[in-house]
Amino acid sequence: GKRFIKLLMLQQTERKDRMTHILLVEDDLTFGTMMQTWLKKKGFGVSKATSVGAAARLLLDEDTPGADLVLSDLRLPDHDGLFLLAWMRKRGMDAPFIVMTNYAEVQNAVLAMKSGAADYIAKPVQPDILLQKINDALANAPATGGQPHVTTPQKQGQHTDRTGGAN
Repeated sequence: GKRFIKLLMLQQTERKDRMTHILLVEDDLTFGTMMQTWLKKKGFGVSKATSVGAAARLLLDEDTPGADLVLSDLRLPDHDGLFLLAWMRKRGMDAPFIVMTNYAEVQNAVLAMKSGAADYIAKPVQPDILLQKINDALANAPATGGQPHVTTPQKQGQHTDRTGGAN
């Protein structure tokens, strides 16, 4: 009961100010919580997942706001971030994808870009650089949004099929 009411309130606030929603996929809880707090301060809505499986469940859940951007660690407990990226693209989810990687793994960042990631950022993450990358990725994103069931802001609230509508 309580969770449902909270979800309803969440959806109403989402609809009102149409904040940009980021899915943060990070298994380091301390770092993840810090990032979530920082992103919220910057005015983003944030959902957090600690594995590829949890992220996929969130992306498929009709009740959670669609991700406008995915910020994912490369190394996750069940798969790597690129697996999530490939999974999303296969399902027609074209939200920009930013990979976080350690300095020692720059070759993986190159692989991420080849796989269709919008950008990558090295850890330790520098907040101002990350914010710039997020804004750039969102500015260059396809106008359709990250999830097939998310509609354009004017019609938000009714779940319509993305095949219809102006494209």
